[in-house]
Amino acid sequence: MNIAQEIVRDSHISVVMDILYSRVLSEKQYGAIEHSKIDSLRDHFCCASIKQSPEKIYGSASNDFFLRYGLTNLLKNYYLLSELYQLGLLPSVKNILDLGCGPGIFSLAHLLWNMDHPELCNKPHRIVMADGAKEFLTLFETLWKSLEVKEKDSFTITTVSTLSDGTFPTELSRPDMIVFSNSLSEMLRDPRVEINQLIKSLIEAQAVIFIIDYHYDNTTALLQRFTANLHAYYRNISFYKWPYWNDFFQFVDLDKVEYPFDIGWNQRTKIISNVKFLKAILVPRKRQIRSRSPAFAELVMQYKNAWEQHDIEVLRCLFTEDATYQEKQGREPFVGIDRICEYWAHNAQQQTNVQFFPLFITEENDYLKCIWKCKFYRKDLRRWMILNGVFTAKIKDKRICFFEEKFERTFTGDE
Repeated sequence: MNIAQEIVRDSHISVVMDILYSRVLSEKQYGAIEHSKIDSLRDHFCCASIKQSPEKIYGSASNDFFLRYGLTNLLKNYYLLSELYQLGLLPSVKNILDLGCGPGIFSLAHLLWNMDHPELCNKPHRIVMADGAKEFLTLFETLWKSLEVKEKDSFTITTVSTLSDGTFPTELSRPDMIVFSNSLSEMLRDPRVEINQLIKSLIEAQAVIFIIDYHYDNTTALLQRFTANLHAYYRNISFYKWPYWNDFFQFVDLDKVEYPFDIGWNQRTKIISNVKFLKAILVPRKRQIRSRSPAFAELVMQYKNAWEQHDIEVLRCLFTEDATYQEKQGREPFVGIDRICEYWAHNAQQQTNVQFFPLFITEENDYLKCIWKCKFYRKDLRRWMILNGVFTAKIKDKRICFFEEKFERTFTGDE
């Protein structure tokens, strides 16, 4: 079973998509996808420059677009929402701006995520959805109404029928997160969008930026050139696949997924889609060690000092006497401060010139999460090593009582 199939199996996606597809099909004259419209959409996705305005293309094919790409795009957004949750960002994001929202796939995915994670349902979310194709917004409103679930109560959604010129809608000028779900590459190809103004707006917003886009040669090059302007202000972070440190975008392949029932041309065959895409989650560099709790930020700096200096006494002050330290999945945890100190003393014999960089800190109740990068020299291997990782710590009386870290390592060469 591949990743896409696992997401479908473990979530409410099948139930939700069954309702949404049935609603869309009931409004179509032919009750199936029209092949010619899908061909036009594909040509539009792949072209190096836009020949026809997106609102005209999508305006005549909004239902067909949703039938053909709805499930695939929902999986993409659900996957990145999973990353936001793992990074500790999702609970803290309340005001979201979805630029080029299409039929509202991100909002539907966010609702679906909340249905699968009831503990998040009491957190209010405001989403402003902007798109130049009015038909997409009308379709979203129809789809949203068809879902009679209590989790909708935590969402306040505003739709804005406008083509983004690079500025943000007045309905939400200071978002916590900006979403480009399969829309950024189209905006970059549209001569009506002021690219420099869009860059300026993103830099001024200092919000989390959520990007999913198509993986075509022309779009990839556009995205890379565009985000080069953001390198000084934003950092790419990730969880499931660690980032390429010299680039913002990663290629993700969730493999293949089969549509839940016959929606193919003439309703004779099921559609099987490849769920492949580019993605990035960008956070402002100046927010990398910002924390609502100064005490939490101080704990991270103590951890940094303990590792870089191999200072066991700082370590003893950092952890409780009965703390549990889970260093790696599948390995027995170290229980108690003495066992933790023994482990760190062993590392001190192997590591030198340690440089620890906290990249981003989030907290939720008594839990602290830190995304980090560390470089050191392994004396026993005579090689430099780079670790990209995340740790989660539970805080009790200003000390760590539970600690779990995950990381990936790379070697940078010998002496």
